[in-house]
Amino acid sequence: MTKAAFHLAGALTFAALILPSAAQAATATQCMTKPELRGMVAYMMPSVVDSIIEKCKATLPADSFVATRAPELSRELAKGQPAAWPMAKRAFMKFGGDDDKGAAAMLEAMPEAAMRPLVENVLTQEFSGMIKTKDCKDVDAVLGTLVPLPAISFVDLFTEVLIIGARGDKELTICEA
Repeated sequence: MTKAAFHLAGALTFAALILPSAAQAATATQCMTKPELRGMVAYMMPSVVDSIIEKCKATLPADSFVATRAPELSRELAKGQPAAWPMAKRAFMKFGGDDDKGAAAMLEAMPEAAMRPLVENVLTQEFSGMIKTKDCKDVDAVLGTLVPLPAISFVDLFTEVLIIGARGDKELTICEA
């Protein structure tokens, strides 16, 4: 796996921890299931791609993948967001969990129509800060290589990368199947 792929996988792993109350780690008993993780990845990927486009478009050539085809990738991934939301919400709620009951209760009481834009806004802000322009060329190459995959396979690939990356991680615990 290339350095850029590890950077992208690391960005996704970090993204799993970025809701306002997510700074407090999920406990080992609060593991995330593979379907929850997949839902979170599927829900977050359009924001990830949009953040990459925003950060990198000025530093890459006009004919780069990010400049020419990443917007379509984002739109294709966004088609899966509505179906991914229920599992993504369950995953996000776990990160509000045991350490901050007030934050968890506030998120649980929040109407879906308010929670989804909040989650998307936080994700967009976080990803914008995580992406470094020095990595844009590598990220462009990785995305360009992976894009022949259908959107569902793209999500599945990154879910599996996160599962591998989470092995031994004390903050992102994946439940045993």
